[in-house]
Amino acid sequence: MDDNLIFYTGCFCFALAIAGAVMTVIECKKIEKEDKDKEK
Repeated sequence: MDDNLIFYTGCFCFALAIAGAVMTVIECKKIEKEDKDKEK
C-alpha cells in the first residue's frame, strides 16, 4: 500500500513537472512574439 502511494505521488509530481515545462516554453514563445511585434 505505501509503495503504491509513493509511486502514484511520484507520477503525479512528474506529470506536473512536464506540464509546467510545456507551459513555460509556450509562455516564452508568446513573450518573444510580443517583443518582436513591439520592435516593428
